[in-house]
Amino acid sequence: LVDLALTNIDLIDRNLYERSCDVRWWATDSSAVDALTKPGPESSRHACERLGVILNAYTVYYDIVLCDLNGTVIANGRSGKYKSIGMNVAANEWFRKARSSASGDDFGFETVHASPLVQGQHILAYSCGVRRDGQANGELIGVLGILFNWEALAQTIVNRTPLSPAEKENTRVCIIDNTGMILA
Repeated sequence: LVDLALTNIDLIDRNLYERSCDVRWWATDSSAVDALTKPGPESSRHACERLGVILNAYTVYYDIVLCDLNGTVIANGRSGKYKSIGMNVAANEWFRKARSSASGDDFGFETVHASPLVQGQHILAYSCGVRRDGQANGELIGVLGILFNWEALAQTIVNRTPLSPAEKENTRVCIIDNTGMILA
């Protein structure tokens, strides 16, 4: 059981580390920078399109949102499905962490929670400050948040933990955070 737990932790850890890389990379996208430095319907539309292209290549996300410094969503990648433009996320931990970050090398995170940005689905949120000219040490101009489909990863790991039929009868596989909350 210890080996199974370590394997599951490793699977989760590697997968979630990739999310921190994704958000830091995408926060440098010129469409995000332009939407924040040259606000308007055209730059917002272009950012929505670009974020949609990214989402089409990555099936692990519900959505990607671009926020101004006040926490208002100004663009999202699945604007036809999720009506988050205009919502304010200033109170969200993931936004606050990115908003207070020192550089584009830093990222914010918020643990599993139901998000109104994606119609109440459970997500993990990663974030990164968007900086002028896409430079890691540039002036902070906004925040990019990626809304990861937690349940798809977690349930896959829980359901695919290799146990014999006899072990499955007497075993409950759970993913639990450091506070003891059951996440899956």
